[in-house]
Amino acid sequence: ALLFFYELMWWCTIVPMNRLIRKNFGFIYKVRGKALYMIVIACLCIGIDGNILGENNWLKWVAGIGWMATGIFIVFATCAAPTVFANYNSPTAGFPGSDPVEPLNETV
Repeated sequence: ALLFFYELMWWCTIVPMNRLIRKNFGFIYKVRGKALYMIVIACLCIGIDGNILGENNWLKWVAGIGWMATGIFIVFATCAAPTVFANYNSPTAGFPGSDPVEPLNETV
């Protein structure tokens, strides 16, 4: 769900949600942070007890290997060709200096 809502910010920015996700899960707003998150999710998938899945035990391996391969590929890509990700900008709506979807008018 975390990755889904982060990716949703690219299509329709919801300012309060963007602030909440960035405050609590700021690591996902960088390319390597997202890749490491995928690797952690892969470990969680592979670590699921086989008794829970029953006949669908293969599913944990498919999902885990898929997440792991994607995460490792992104880490490798950021190390091998950092210029590809040089222009990467994460969603910034709701923060000072961002493209205003909704003006930031908060008083403390």
